[in-house]
Amino acid sequence: NHGGGGGSSSKAAAAHRRFASYEGDLPTLVNVYEAWRREAIYHHPSSSQYRQQRPTKKSKHDPTTSHGEWCVRNYISGRALVRAFDVRNQLAELCGRPKDKGGLGMNIQQRCEEQRHMFFKSIC
Repeated sequence: NHGGGGGSSSKAAAAHRRFASYEGDLPTLVNVYEAWRREAIYHHPSSSQYRQQRPTKKSKHDPTTSHGEWCVRNYISGRALVRAFDVRNQLAELCGRPKDKGGLGMNIQQRCEEQRHMFFKSIC
């Protein structure tokens, strides 16, 4: 909730434009998640360490912004981002776990950026 007034929805729409993808909703949501990971600092309650920032190119967005401030500024649900963060970590743990331990034995360190466009095209 970002206060009253009709200007709030237009401010939210303007804030969301930077995440929009012509490819559809899933790529847009991925853009939101990746921007949050790059630009905000999130401290998971069950962890004793902060999620470290990855080096990022110069951005008009302060990379030391707290999770809550980032969500308010971008009109994004912090609770939904934390849920996505938790689900992603669970999936990474399952995919990276060896097959003999009930996992999928995948190399989760490998990035497939060049195939991302084709993936989104196939599911959208």
